[in-house]
Amino acid sequence: RVKANLSSTWSYQAHNLTATLNYVSPISLLNQYTTVGETVQPIKPVCEYAPSSSTNPNYTKFYPTCEVPSWTTVDLAYNYTGFKNIVLGLNIANIFNSSAPYDPTYSTGGYNSALHNARGRYLTLKANYKF
Repeated sequence: RVKANLSSTWSYQAHNLTATLNYVSPISLLNQYTTVGETVQPIKPVCEYAPSSSTNPNYTKFYPTCEVPSWTTVDLAYNYTGFKNIVLGLNIANIFNSSAPYDPTYSTGGYNSALHNARGRYLTLKANYKF
């Protein structure tokens, strides 16, 4: 698994703009091992959510590679420092409102909460004052 962030900041006088690209790579759901007694043995890779499975019969119809797709989001942050001792900021997370990819192993939320989130696009306004 790869989880990466790439940021770039542009500053001009009292203005500061930062863009961040967040990436989570695809996650394979192929089962490549089985347990016989207390011994783990390799098997021919098989999708645990194949059409024959009663858990999710249409999984391989929509995800033929048997993996949770990659997920990319973009965040923007703007700060203005033109007032004495005051910083005003606006953050927009997940600016393109990208949904977390479906993961059948997490039946209650439908997504891997350790790698993804269900927040969608959201805004944060902030004001800081230094005494």
